[in-house]
Amino acid sequence: MFKNSGNMSYYFFVICVISTAAVLITLSIFFIINETFSSNDPSIFEEAFVWQEKHKGVVGITANIANLYKQKMTDRVIEKNSIDIVILGSSTLMGIKSDMFDNYKVFNGAKNGNPLSDSIAKAKYYAKVSDSIKYVIIGFDWTLNLVNREYKDISYKPEGVKQERVDFVVKIKDAVSYQRIKIILSVIYDNILNASKVYQCPTEDGIGTDQFFKADRPRRCHGFRYDGSSTFENYSSLTIKKWEILLKDSLSKYREELFSSKGKVESRYLADLNEIDKALKRRGGKLVILVPPLMPGATRLIYGSSEGVYLTKIIDKLLKYTKRNNIFTFDASRSEEFGCIPEDFLDEHHSFPSCYEKIVKALSID
Repeated sequence: MFKNSGNMSYYFFVICVISTAAVLITLSIFFIINETFSSNDPSIFEEAFVWQEKHKGVVGITANIANLYKQKMTDRVIEKNSIDIVILGSSTLMGIKSDMFDNYKVFNGAKNGNPLSDSIAKAKYYAKVSDSIKYVIIGFDWTLNLVNREYKDISYKPEGVKQERVDFVVKIKDAVSYQRIKIILSVIYDNILNASKVYQCPTEDGIGTDQFFKADRPRRCHGFRYDGSSTFENYSSLTIKKWEILLKDSLSKYREELFSSKGKVESRYLADLNEIDKALKRRGGKLVILVPPLMPGATRLIYGSSEGVYLTKIIDKLLKYTKRNNIFTFDASRSEEFGCIPEDFLDEHHSFPSCYEKIVKALSID
């Protein structure tokens, strides 16, 4: 009887431990989700913008608010009529910094996964409401299938900008990932042992802060510079070995996208770009259509593949239309022609400022 009683006590203890652990793990997951994906008070954005404007520093952010922060940041700059050039497109343009342009005030409004329709809608709106903007640079990003989508005639309203909704399953996966747990532990460490919220950026000539939002990389200046460009602090540059592996893979994901789209580009998008260009020319400026760079050798390899015919179809349609309508188009996709090297890229299609600096030197917008 005593033996059975001992076994019962042991099993009860094990069940209690497992139940307690399950409750703690569940609570921890919900805590992490709340910390990572909670909505931010609108006033915090304004405080962050004011700090950034004053200190020319980097505001640390999480990936889930990156697009919201960038959009609010862009709208604020436009409203103040303080820039000559605005850059619109996807993350492939985020490596462009304002100091690459002489005698111009530039803001990089590019956002993650931004389709051509969205860039067009914002360009129309900004050209209409801003007295200072003379030039708009729009990325023609064929690599991510952002120019091949069905035509959407959308309009942009700043008051409609909201934080993107994230599926609950995605939130759970993020909360239990190694990277997220590492981030949370780093935040706890910083809050206990190093409470300073302003610090010298390890890879930037300036300061950063995590005091406004929960940063994905605490105390690393992971976020946006005051000019809207990205620090890409979560990433490291391509090694020669990695670059060779990517080329050997024949860039299959881009070829698949080209095969899927069959090189289709809606003519109405080109007509919209023409409309924007005419509006800017009336004020002494113009539209610049920029085909973003790929890592050295990538564009040449894709053109030489069986799917290269679809890329030729896309670029030919763009160039014929823009030449006929006198719209300035600059194809920077063959980055090696501008002196870019593999180390100037973090992957096949995201370029660091070191490559864009060489491209912008060759880009004469006057």
